[in-house]
Amino acid sequence: MMDIKTDFNHIESIYWVFTQLCNDDCDHCYNDSSPFGKRISQADCMAIINNMPEKMDRIILSGGEPLADIKLLHAILDRIQKRYSNKIQVML
Repeated sequence: MMDIKTDFNHIESIYWVFTQLCNDDCDHCYNDSSPFGKRISQADCMAIINNMPEKMDRIILSGGEPLADIKLLHAILDRIQKRYSNKIQVML
């Protein structure tokens, strides 16, 4: 018999590309990132976090280059901290 996951309020890991902004414009980039890369608005990022599962083991924040939009990254990290306290592993 197959073990089927039924607890959808707990996710082990989410990989989130919240920006395609990057300092470089590499030909080989599979994320289509560049200094002109697209970004999710701060309001939309906050709505996404508010709709995440009640429990997550880790979130991987990626891009582009997450540090290229430091103001948005800090807003995301603050909201994640507020929502999950120290009960989540954050990776960049």
